[in-house]
Amino acid sequence: MRLAVILIVGVLSASAQDRVAQDAAGQDGGEQLAMVRKHMIGVLAQQPNYTCLETVERSARGSREKTFRILDTVKLEVALVNGTEMFAWPGSKQFEDTDMRHFVPSGMFGNGDFGLYARAVFAGRSTHVVPAGQT
Repeated sequence: MRLAVILIVGVLSASAQDRVAQDAAGQDGGEQLAMVRKHMIGVLAQQPNYTCLETVERSARGSREKTFRILDTVKLEVALVNGTEMFAWPGSKQFEDTDMRHFVPSGMFGNGDFGLYARAVFAGRSTHVVPAGQT
């Protein structure tokens, strides 16, 4: 699940960097970051509605010395529709815009991996990105 987030953000960031790099020549880091952010907000606004099947294998361990043991496997259909994630059991006829706890009432489980995290990073009001220099 985290790999999907990394891939989505990576692909979107690479796309932004390619387009913005040509216009960013001669600008300081803060101006370049502002251009990347503006571009990404535009890309995310055009993100299409889509569905996918998410499979999460949940595990736990008693202590650091013990190995993880699989507790369960959760499969859900996930839809990103107009910037909102909705869920359904595989094979269901419709998606529901309900709290995640309706589907997974116990243990750890999260949402946002299919576009919402990227929106929070690039378009969030509380996001503050500053240049850290070149490497």
